Amino acid sequence: MTYTGVGDAVNLAAHLEAHTKVLGRPILIDESTREGLGEGFRVESHGPTRLKTRSQAVSIYSIARPA
Repeated sequence: MTYTGVGDAVNLAAHLEAHTKVLGRPILIDESTREGLGEGFRVESHGPTRLKTRSQAVSIYSIARPA
């Protein structure tokens, strides 16, 4: 049996994964995911970014690297 994920969330995840190569960060998240993390994680903002097939810029974050 084969399963396929479709929809806006899957599309956004694919674009974020592709953008990891541009920023040199292993994991990128959007604003919605950042809000769900709560205070337990420090994140670095990479600002609003235009991603292919998205009509509006997406605020992109990465988990901050430990000092």
